[in-house]
Amino acid sequence: MSCILGKDYPFSPYHFHEGIEILRINRGCANIIINDKNYAVTENDILIVNPFENHGIYLSDKNTDITRECIIFQPMALFPAEKENNKLLFDKLRNLCFRNFIPHTEPCNKELCACIDNIISLSEQRSTEWPIAALSNLIMFYAILVRENFQTEEKAFIPYQYEFMTNVSMFIDQNLSRQIATEEISLYFGYSTEHFCRLFKKCFNRPFKEYLNICRIEKAKEMMDNEVGVTLAEIWKAVGFSNANHFSNTFKKCIGVSPTAYLKQKRNGHL
Repeated sequence: MSCILGKDYPFSPYHFHEGIEILRINRGCANIIINDKNYAVTENDILIVNPFENHGIYLSDKNTDITRECIIFQPMALFPAEKENNKLLFDKLRNLCFRNFIPHTEPCNKELCACIDNIISLSEQRSTEWPIAALSNLIMFYAILVRENFQTEEKAFIPYQYEFMTNVSMFIDQNLSRQIATEEISLYFGYSTEHFCRLFKKCFNRPFKEYLNICRIEKAKEMMDNEVGVTLAEIWKAVGFSNANHFSNTFKKCIGVSPTAYLKQKRNGHL
């Protein structure tokens, strides 16, 4: 497993889901970042990532051996739409958001872990009735969260925000090898620069240039890890930096060491 040395650097660039993600740590320790808030997690800690919340993982110890289970689902599929005159039962549940972190010390944690274990086990067995049985465990998981008052303020996720995040992420990925000016990407998506920057920060929880640099450094590190014989000059040019100094300073800020030191540690087997 890759190891990230930087204090504030995620295991991969922040990503998001349209659905809800349930994450349970089986073994080891790590740090989970959700919307720029850091959670130090260990065995049996549970994290819930609500729709469109940016999140990532980084490892504080390069020797960490971590395993985790992950379940992603759509609340709309779990709680179907009701007729206009009967919206009391599921209507509110579809829009619930939950507290992100449920530590292993929480009294209800064992109940929640049992639901997760059952769902994972059922999905592996793939028996005829497994979808129904898994669904019942997922609804029980929801019931426990509501019973313990773990729900937070409802968030109105507007469809255009999801479309905006998806399209912007795709644009960045496809143009990472060149300079991307804020004015250019704003114009491309039909926004004023001011409105684009405001919307971007609202959706990605960080300024555009900062997020862009994280994507560039992640790609650079991926090249260092996987491409034999590639030079630093080839790397910083390939990920869109204009000069070696800017690349080196940004890399060190994100990873904690310079690109040269990172490659040296890798060659010596310290990564």
